[in-house]
Formats: sequence, structure tokens, C-alpha cells
Amino acid sequence: MADRDATQHSEWRADPIDLLDATVRSLGGEDRPGQRDLASAVTLAMTHGHHVVAAAPTGSGKSLAYLAPAVASGLRVVVATATVALQDQLVGKDIPQLAAATGIDFRAVALKGRANYVCRAKLRTADDPEALFEVRPGASFDDDLEVVRRFAASSPTGDRADLPEDVSDASWAACSCSGQECPGARECEDGPTCFAEAARAAAAEADIVVVNHALACLDLEAGGQVLPVHDVLVVDEAHALHSAATRSFGADLSPGGLRGLGTLLGRHGAPESPLTALRRSADHLEGLLGPLEGQRLVDEAGRSVRGALQAAAEHLVAARSGVAASETPEARRAHRLASSRLETLRRMGEERPGDVLWVEGRGERALLRLAPIEVGDPLARHLLTERPVILVSATLGGPAPFTDFARSVGLDPDADPGHWGTAPDRGTDPDEIVRGTGCGYVPLEVATTFSWREQGTLFVDPTLPDPARATGASVLVAPGGAFQVLAEIGTPPHPAYREATFQPTAIALSGSGPDRVVWVADGYGANLVHRFRPDGEWLGAIAGGDEGDLRFRTPHAVHIDDRGGEPEVLVTDRVGRRIQAFDLDGRFRRTIADGDLTSPSAIARLGDLLVVRSEEHTSELQSPYVISYAV
Repeated sequence: MADRDATQHSEWRADPIDLLDATVRSLGGEDRPGQRDLASAVTLAMTHGHHVVAAAPTGSGKSLAYLAPAVASGLRVVVATATVALQDQLVGKDIPQLAAATGIDFRAVALKGRANYVCRAKLRTADDPEALFEVRPGASFDDDLEVVRRFAASSPTGDRADLPEDVSDASWAACSCSGQECPGARECEDGPTCFAEAARAAAAEADIVVVNHALACLDLEAGGQVLPVHDVLVVDEAHALHSAATRSFGADLSPGGLRGLGTLLGRHGAPESPLTALRRSADHLEGLLGPLEGQRLVDEAGRSVRGALQAAAEHLVAARSGVAASETPEARRAHRLASSRLETLRRMGEERPGDVLWVEGRGERALLRLAPIEVGDPLARHLLTERPVILVSATLGGPAPFTDFARSVGLDPDADPGHWGTAPDRGTDPDEIVRGTGCGYVPLEVATTFSWREQGTLFVDPTLPDPARATGASVLVAPGGAFQVLAEIGTPPHPAYREATFQPTAIALSGSGPDRVVWVADGYGANLVHRFRPDGEWLGAIAGGDEGDLRFRTPHAVHIDDRGGEPEVLVTDRVGRRIQAFDLDGRFRRTIADGDLTSPSAIARLGDLLVVRSEEHTSELQSPYVISYAV
């Protein structure tokens, strides 16, 4: 850790600008004044201990601009990103390039949420006939289980991203453990060989740790018990931090999940009487939520639902008591999960002025969601008081000093920038925190490196309907030129969104009438492509091809290719550098231009050909399906 009693950090390994220049030269890159300006601003922040809010447009080289000072400083730095694509770029490309060009010895690792690693304890009992699953595995479960077992026996990481073969999300959930159900290494017989704990141990020894926004927010909520102790936090793609914090500081609950939890507790000795009462409470809750889809729970409806939640909490306490003394790992996981759900029931059962409670879905898919109205105050209290935070994004909504964005994350545009101060010990009364770094900040607007007049073309189709009539996150169609809302699409009920944020990047429609399907690519969230009915009912998701290493890495665009024969669904994978084709039921067919495209991000029809937007291509593409052109 840095000397937190000093007014500035002065023990640097090297000059940050020298490291940046060396790396750029090694890549054959050109000098970018904006990149130097950002690197200088980050250097000053790390020296004096104040916050920075910087808008650095795409192409300005912002990742190297903050990584060079991070390495040069000798401080322990956590870098948080919103997307897997940027995490992969940092760990797989930018950081190795910086290390190779500078010759400085430092350690950098990626740390992910617990559910991304194989859980040895759950893997051992996954095929038990008595095993219960929150998401029931499909027909491929036996084969998937064998894949995961071979992987766990040989992998040094247990990280799902390293799987040699893809497995379904439901199968993976049966072999992994979320933070809500993990009893902790001390309470698990597999603790000494736990993959997730090994990843945390490696992160504790690293100089730079790369995480996602969700994990960074979870660390804030847990009082710094998730991430290793660090001196500086860099938040890239900072425009998405507010959404990640809202989700992390919120909660969700389903009646079906309560029933499943009751069955799980029953397997581990919970008394039948409170279990029966818990199931009845879940049924009653489901009945209350049925007619409330899409509604915020206030007034009489809110009081009725909160009463049902409070009753369910009482029954859960009684049911949980029957497994509290059990010594089996499975029972300890069940007890931990019950405790987590109990916290959610109690929070939702209270009418707190700072929370919003609403209903998504209906029937068995009904889901209660809770989120704080504002996250600025908790972010200011937990994020900004102990260390300098560098917030960087390509877009922050307006010119410097980015007032709206700053206030949304707890910064004060009118306050003076702070400095290194004495950080509070863990457990200190929040009202007595010494705000060494303060809530002021230094704004920076990096000039673009592009000449839009010379390098870009703006085209506006005069036949498009008026976008002012679009609302929210609706799926829109224009039958006969009339503009109407087809469906309201919310966060899908997929287990990946316990950690990820739903960030759709493209949409397509297939079929007609009762066979109409809405396809939504979530390229910046969970890396899934979802299928919905026109009324918004979720039909499922695809995660990529089913052979070899074909899992989506950034499914950015989706297109229905109906030029002849049986229609296909084409998905461009930016990081995977390919296009994947599926039938209309979501079954994988083949890849197109595998490895020949660089960051393919959009696809459209041009006569009998398809045009794919790609930064460049590495070979002449003779396929009649693809035309690639440089941006």
C-alpha cells in the first residue's frame, strides 16, 4: 500500500510518459496528444490523491494512458470495466504489450465473480439424483458434466472462459457457486483447493487487478471484503457505472425461487411445518404479483405484497433453523442461500423511502425487483473516501465538467479536488471517516484524434419514422409506415444477470403473426442473444455455437438472412472475429469468415449480398455472404 499519511505519492518506478512513449513506439503507433494529456492527468491524480473524470473518445488510446501511470507508480491499482471485451483487451493485449515494451516486472491478473469458476463441492454432487437446480439442466447435462469434470481435473484456473468446449448456462450453474450460496473457504472442505479462492489469492499479490463494474460495486457493498486492498481505482467505461451500482445495490426475488429454496432446505432437515407455510407464502405472493406486471408497488398493492414478504421471511427463519447445525457442505450452502434470501425478503418487506419496488413478468416468471432511487450517496460514502478514483469513458453526456454524470456517482462539481489522506480502518463509523480524497475532482476532455469531416460520412434516411415517438427500451416496428410499439423488453430472467447488466446492442425480427420472434443481442452485458415473443415473453438465449471454442465473446449485431431457402440468424461476434449462423430455433449451423474480420459490429443487406462493418479484414473474402470494408 502507498503511504496514506503523506500528502503526495513520490516513489515511482519510472516516468509514466516514458513508458507510454516506449509502448506506442513498439507498436508502431503515432503520437496522440490527447493520450499524453490523459496520462498526465492520471499521473497527477496518483501523485496527489485526487479524483479525475475524463472523456476520451474512441481511438484516443485511453487504456494505455491510464495503464502506463499505473505501472510506473508502483501503487496497487484495480481497473474496473463494464464489458468482457475490454477486460479481454486489457489482460490479453494492452497489459502484455506494456510489459514487453517497458521491461518492468509487474503482475496483472483478471478477477471475476465467484460464479465464473468451477465449484469443486457442487461438481462432486451435481449428478446426484437428489440434487436440486435453480435452473434445470437440459438434455446435454451428462455430456456437459463430463466436460467440466475433465476441465476441473487439469485446469489451473477453473475459469469458465478457459473451457475447451462450451457447456450450457444451466449445466454451468449446476457446477458453480454464486456468492449468495457459498459458505466460504473456512466452512468448505474444498476451501484449500477452491478455484475462486485461488483467483482471489493471486489478485492479492498482483499490482494490477482487472475486474468488472459489478464486482467493484459488490466490493463497495461488502465493505471492501471482495477485492484485495488497493491504492487506486480506475473505472473505464464509466458511463455504465451508475447502472451497475443500481443493480448491485438492489435485489430481486421470485416466488418460484422461494419454493425451490423450501425444497432445498427440506432435503437438509428443515421442519415440514414452516416449509409448508413458506410454500403457501410463495403461492400467495405469486397470486398478488400476477396482475401487477410492470407496476411500481405503492399504496394498497405495495402494502399487500410487503405483508406477504414479511410472512415469508418469518417462515424462512423457522425453516432455516433446522439446517443451522448441520455439518455437510451441501447443508451449509443451503443455509447460506437461505440467509441471503432472508435479507432480501426483509429489505423488500420494509417501505424504505430510498428504494423502488416493482414487478417484472407474470405467472411463474413473475419477478420482484428492488433498486435504490439514487446511488450517488452510497458511492460517495464507500467509493470516494478512501482512494483516488479515475473515471474514464468515451462519452459522459456533455462537455466538461460533466456535471450530471459526476453527481450521479457522488462527486461534487463545486468541491475542491482532495488529496491523499489517512484512510479509515475497516469497520470505522462512516460518520467519522476522514475524507482524505474528498468528493471534488479534476475534469478532462480529451480532444478527438479523428477529423470527422475527412474520415466520416453522415447519412440520414429521410424515409425513417419520427424517432421522437419512441419511448424507453421498446422494440419498434413500422407496418405500413405507421409507427407503433411492438413490445417492451426488460432484463431477461437469465441467471447471468445476477452479475451482468442487460446492455442490448442490436435487434432483429423473424417470422410473422404467431410465429414472430424478437431477437435481441446483448453484446455489452452477458454476451448472449435472446429470443422473445412479440408480447415480451422470454423464450430463451443462445451463448454461441455448440462445437469447439465458439462461445460468444461480444455478440454485437444480429440479422435475419432470408435471401433464399430456410432463413438463418446471423450474429457478428466482435471479439470472436467471426459471424455465427443459427436456425430460427437457435440451433447452431456454422461459422462464416472465422478470424477474417476485425471487430465486426454491424450487418445489413445490400441486394443479394450482406455488408458487414469491420475495422479491417485479414484476407480476401470470396464468400457471397460477406462483404467487408474498412471504416
